[in-house]
Amino acid sequence: RRRVPGGAGRWGGTHMSDNGGAPGRGPGVSIRYGNWNSADEVTESLASLDSGCRACSYEVIIVDNDSPEKPVSLERGDVNLVLNPENKGFGAGCNVGARHARADHLLFLNPDTIVRNDVPAILLDFMRQHPEAGACGSVLLNTEGVISSGCSRRFPSLFNTILELSSLCFRFPHAPVIGRPFYGEREHDATRAVDCVNGCCLMMRKDFFTEVGGFDEDFFLYYEETELLKRVALRGKKVFSVHTAEVTHLQHSSTKQYYDNEHYRILLQHLVSSDIYFKKHHGRLYAALCRLAAGWIYLAKFCVHRRKEDLVFCKWGFYLV
Repeated sequence: RRRVPGGAGRWGGTHMSDNGGAPGRGPGVSIRYGNWNSADEVTESLASLDSGCRACSYEVIIVDNDSPEKPVSLERGDVNLVLNPENKGFGAGCNVGARHARADHLLFLNPDTIVRNDVPAILLDFMRQHPEAGACGSVLLNTEGVISSGCSRRFPSLFNTILELSSLCFRFPHAPVIGRPFYGEREHDATRAVDCVNGCCLMMRKDFFTEVGGFDEDFFLYYEETELLKRVALRGKKVFSVHTAEVTHLQHSSTKQYYDNEHYRILLQHLVSSDIYFKKHHGRLYAALCRLAAGWIYLAKFCVHRRKEDLVFCKWGFYLV
């Protein structure tokens, strides 16, 4: 595992919604949260679940990844709290939560998400009606109610990497070729198959999640859901963005804390994780080309803007750091 510098646990009770569960049977959905100094955000997200989830039973599993501020407020009877002795990253925490799950379907939610409607029931119903689906996710909205550009995306490639790092795809998001890395707003008007959904709201069947090997723990942060969904596609299953399920994504609450709110460290972690992804699925030569492309792009940015962080990314791309 590579990351930018910067288990065993105690159980609480099980939270079950009052509706949708048959007597004597387990929960319909196991909802897993990861926590790192984000107890307030988790509490707010849980409140949105309590008010929004009506049509299916669910349990809540919170995996704390060795938060410096111990999550005392999450020690409550309506959740299962698992305390990891160390922070091994987002994917590793998801795997721990999956091992504790009792339901047949897993829903991975980030702490910085607000459920706007009955997302667990909507996604569960979709998975039950579509056996060809290996995973699905909701539409993501920002705080202004606008569909987020990171809602769903196509698989990474050398071309898409150039478009992203050069910011061309963000400047011309509706262009048919230049905007290719991400699906546009109009493509979320209906439920459709996509390459990847965002991991902040992701549902999979537990048995299939186990079959594909869960999250690759070589990824400390970023690209872990992209890599997982790549393996889903390689197994012949589809990934769907379900437009009737809506989640507000506040974005990067605990990540900003972990990296001391330094944007360049967050972006460097993105680059490190992308390198792992390309090596795994495209080989070392392809990964080297993507890394060198990043080096040239950030060299050009440094020449224009003279930002020190661009020089750091440039050195990383040219294997100088």
